[in-house]
Amino acid sequence: MNDIYKIKEMPNGIKMLSILPINNTGIAEAYCTVRTNEMGNSKNECGPFSCNIYKKFGLENGIKDFLLCCDALNVDPSSVVTNRLTAFTNIVRDVDEDSLIGYD
Repeated sequence: MNDIYKIKEMPNGIKMLSILPINNTGIAEAYCTVRTNEMGNSKNECGPFSCNIYKKFGLENGIKDFLLCCDALNVDPSSVVTNRLTAFTNIVRDVDEDSLIGYD
């Protein structure tokens, strides 16, 4: 059986799962975060590392972890498109900056 992933330490020290079937193609790279990274800022069941900025334990620590993740991948944070998935609805809606005021 072929391995699907391996843990890779990124240049900034964050450990991520390297998704081998994609990364081995040489066409694209895919990584998943590892929640147990001690370098993270997140708390409770979201921690110690979660780059999901939409979490119930605060936007501030989510943003810090998001920036750590972008640094690990050498990605400009302003070029990242994120989404918020919730299991409570099947409705898709456009969200603008005003929709996020007061969230978290």
